[in-house]
Amino acid sequence: YTNQSTFTVEGKASPTTQVHLFNKGEEVATTTARNDGTFSVDVALQDGENVLTATSSTDRGSTDPSVPVKITLDQAKPELTITPADGLKTNQQAVTIEGKATDQYLAEVTINGQKMNVTDDGSYSLYALLNNGENKFTVTAKDRAGNETRKEVTVYAKFNQPAITNLKPAQNVVIKTGNTLTVELDSEPGISGFFSISVPLAYATATATATAAATSVEIPLTETKPGHYVGTWTAPKDKINGAVIEVVMRDAYGNESRRTAAGKVYVNVRPN
Repeated sequence: YTNQSTFTVEGKASPTTQVHLFNKGEEVATTTARNDGTFSVDVALQDGENVLTATSSTDRGSTDPSVPVKITLDQAKPELTITPADGLKTNQQAVTIEGKATDQYLAEVTINGQKMNVTDDGSYSLYALLNNGENKFTVTAKDRAGNETRKEVTVYAKFNQPAITNLKPAQNVVIKTGNTLTVELDSEPGISGFFSISVPLAYATATATATAAATSVEIPLTETKPGHYVGTWTAPKDKINGAVIEVVMRDAYGNESRRTAAGKVYVNVRPN
């Protein structure tokens, strides 16, 4: 197997005789054997299988054809698919790198130099443990002629949850209808979060309207500067006696942190 369109044929014949090269019975090249009988000649190959034979000739006639030599010209690179997509972010400890390599003369598939078991349809798979941070995987499919296709994916792993610090309100807040409650905190830059307000169960049973107003919505937190998040909530008409503020922060890897503020919310009522 070769991916070179020209192949050098070398051999030995009677000194100074004329050597004829044939591909599937058709003459494709001629040369003259050297004084020691050796010869070499370049032959243009056809795509696919080539069957080369040689004869030598003099004025008295030609020899029988030599033993056939089969050479396959393959210049097509393997087709290769790979998952997951490049740039995947995950909080999992491992990932499965898989895909399919397609080539008529496929020889091997490697991932980071490790040879894979390949099924009859060209499928391959590797279950790989991840390091915290950047993980690179290079998949190479190679055929018998030396053609290869290479693809690379990078998987980013993060195993720790985002920290939540400086959560406010740190003390109880008493407000009236229409007033604004501000919730703020510090965490990792570039992530998302929200807060919710939950009315104590015993109080909420008697004030269903207040419960719905307080707990039915997740209020987004906005990053006002790198790592600092702020959200606001407008107090409803009802009385709310000691509602709990819970914040949730999520990063792009799927990690999530929850924390309850030390301060509670009182609307149109003072703490007992």
